[in-house]
Amino acid sequence: MRKFTLALAVIACLLLLFNCQPKQGAVKSLADRRAFEKSSDASVESKIDEFISKMTLEEKIGQMTQINNSAIVTNADWGAGADLKIEIKIDTAKLGKILRKYYVGSFLNGIAVSPETWYNFYKDLQEYNMKTSRLKIPIIYGVDHMHGPNYLEGGTIFPQGINTAATYNNQFPADMAHVTAIETADLGHQWLFAPVLDLARTPLWGRFYETLGESPYVVSTMGTIFIKTVQNDPDIVPHKIGATTKHFIAYSDPKYGWDRGPADMSEQALYEFHVPAFKAAIDAGVKTVMLNSGDLNGEPVHSSYRIVTELLRDELKFKGVVVTDWEDIIRLYRNHKVATDEKDATLKAINAGVDVAMTPYTTDFCDHLKNLVKEGKISEERIDLSVSRILRLKLELGLFENPYPRNDRFNRVGSAENKAKALEAARESIVLMKNENATLPLAAEKAKNILVCGQWLT
Repeated sequence: MRKFTLALAVIACLLLLFNCQPKQGAVKSLADRRAFEKSSDASVESKIDEFISKMTLEEKIGQMTQINNSAIVTNADWGAGADLKIEIKIDTAKLGKILRKYYVGSFLNGIAVSPETWYNFYKDLQEYNMKTSRLKIPIIYGVDHMHGPNYLEGGTIFPQGINTAATYNNQFPADMAHVTAIETADLGHQWLFAPVLDLARTPLWGRFYETLGESPYVVSTMGTIFIKTVQNDPDIVPHKIGATTKHFIAYSDPKYGWDRGPADMSEQALYEFHVPAFKAAIDAGVKTVMLNSGDLNGEPVHSSYRIVTELLRDELKFKGVVVTDWEDIIRLYRNHKVATDEKDATLKAINAGVDVAMTPYTTDFCDHLKNLVKEGKISEERIDLSVSRILRLKLELGLFENPYPRNDRFNRVGSAENKAKALEAARESIVLMKNENATLPLAAEKAKNILVCGQWLT
């Protein structure tokens, strides 16, 4: 009996030892991770190594920073509510400080102005950057063209995601991606914050309409079609577009329906319903991932090593750029209360695996991150890892060879052919419901009492 008990104990110890070992192929260090993420293009990887060897700490941190355009223009509202055919005036004093003191590597946002206005603005912005940049690293510009080029006056607008899903026609996400690409890539909009791959699980959620519905299969299928089309469109040469899948993960399932609210779910629900679409997007080669602004099972996603690194990178094998959503590092301190101040929030976000901070109004992130490196709380090797991902994105999109926009294909914006595709998508997305027994509209004599049910808000 004692021998049998001893044998069981030995087996138990061996099993425990086996389960504690790193998984086969697990990345154990920053150097291993960087080696794992290298592309098969030796020339790209050689350029990345060369740039990083020459860059100062400040230049590296600048590549990890994304600023809203309102911080660099004199007319910050871009003439909103007025004539959209306006000139966007860059404040060169503000831009000079942001580019040459903080070396900011990307900008975002805007309103629906004309193609000519976008062209002139981006040309002036990139020209100023390239003329004054020590290493001639181009900026990259991000825009939320969610269902067609909605940040472009006269652009072809498609139905929202929920309508697209309702068609069950895979041609429409392909059409939307192609039209978005040919109408915006020439303007310098080469970082596309789409597609939304959040699963529609909570009808109370205010952004439900952005989703591709409640089926993981439909979301995965239509999402990957969009990604492959927009990232490989031959009609936008010499430009390329990098797609962003968002919001990783479970953003669309807040417990009480509030946007950026907490999500609580089992591992089974997470992996069965929310993971598949992101896994499909990564397998399809999506370039970047934007994070969930809320928290999952009590942990803010932007400070979660488990979610951002272990799940996204180690389990799902994502090798691209991870970008925050709007002000979400600051929110770790201001809203989630898991950081003592913005500097501590920065420490937690970078340690979790964030590459680019959508700050978006100030350069405080740059100062905080620099001080954290100087204090030895974050290694420069960790900074190099993020910078290698960002430079790889810019190199693979051809920004170094073709940094400037072009203005000879504006006739494609809002063309009759493009509008016909959007109209057909809208027609097929219409969903009819049978009004059994003339239930609607509700009449007072028929419905004296109405019971509204739902989760209790606390």
